[in-house]
Amino acid sequence: MTEILADLTLVATVLCAVFALNALVNSIWGRRKLRANPPVVTELVSVLIPARNEALRISPLIRSLLDQRNVPRMEVLVFDDESTDGTADVVLAVAAGDPRVRVLSGGELPPGWQGKTRGCHLLAENADPGSQVFVFVDADVELGPTAVAGLVTALREHEGGLLSAHIKQVAVTCAERLVQPAVAWLWTAFLPLRLIQSDRGPKIGALEGWLHVFDREAYRRCGGYAGVSKAVSEDAALGMAFARSGGRLVLAEASEVARGRLYTSWQEIKKGYSKHLCVGVMESRLVMAVIGVLLGVVYLLPPLAALSGSAIGLCGYLLAVFSRVVTARTSGDRVWPDAFLHPLMVLAFLYLLCCSFWLDARGQRSWKGRLVQATESGEDTSAPAVTEERTLAHAR
Repeated sequence: MTEILADLTLVATVLCAVFALNALVNSIWGRRKLRANPPVVTELVSVLIPARNEALRISPLIRSLLDQRNVPRMEVLVFDDESTDGTADVVLAVAAGDPRVRVLSGGELPPGWQGKTRGCHLLAENADPGSQVFVFVDADVELGPTAVAGLVTALREHEGGLLSAHIKQVAVTCAERLVQPAVAWLWTAFLPLRLIQSDRGPKIGALEGWLHVFDREAYRRCGGYAGVSKAVSEDAALGMAFARSGGRLVLAEASEVARGRLYTSWQEIKKGYSKHLCVGVMESRLVMAVIGVLLGVVYLLPPLAALSGSAIGLCGYLLAVFSRVVTARTSGDRVWPDAFLHPLMVLAFLYLLCCSFWLDARGQRSWKGRLVQATESGEDTSAPAVTEERTLAHAR
């Protein structure tokens, strides 16, 4: 038994080295850098924001959009997804009559749709017909004054159909600092970021849902959000649909011009990750189970072996810490002492994964007071429709 554990520790340490090297390569060459001073974007840009009960968070985003530079032709559409906290009123008050801002609503969620997929679909459907670029952004994101111009410029310069932007994730509480770096680290350590952006690279659906930019024709060609209407992890599903459509993907490092705080407490983290983590990649429970086992073996076995005096285990632990350090340097996360608590982050991630599987088995996954509709639903997807459009004048 001891020999088997020693062999497994050696294999895990070798894999830690491979993933650490990949993290280093990705931190240097993985994502495209945005221009510090992007040129004026002459085309019409549609900024599309799905929002459900975001009254306390959406104001900074709206203000930052109204202050954007080098985007003289821009519209801002917000989809109010059955909010009960006055989200629409907050948006319109912050907009202060700016004609670029519109608020849409669609009534009760129809069968065959998740809340966010329905919202994003309707936003795209109601964008100005003259707009050829969609900027999808979550309500809890805040943008720098040249963010939109920089993202659109990067999409066009690299001839992309889809740009996925990595933003700075604000982590304040201990729970946030423990869990939130997992997203950036998993991408940087495990994916061949530069390769999947090439025409000859593997077709991997690498899309971060917080902030992404679509060429309108590429969005239509991959089926858009209507094509992934039932997906709980809609960013992963849409990324895969885009990859299958043959479009060119651009991955951008936007942590200097975009930031967001997804959750503010352990309870919010638990609810948020339990909603989708069990189907987080490819909408597949099997894939997520395999990922969970892999993470447990590769990143928990070496530090446990190190505690019993294993030099190989200590090397594996230090390699894992190194991968966290290089990721943090790129994404703006804290290095000390957070990176050295890497095994605890993996444990927390695995706990959240188990919670998600448990709630999924009981049909109790939910978000903001709404049960998550099962992805296996056999019901036909009916086309949702906007039931109301509001401007400040309308609200008055």
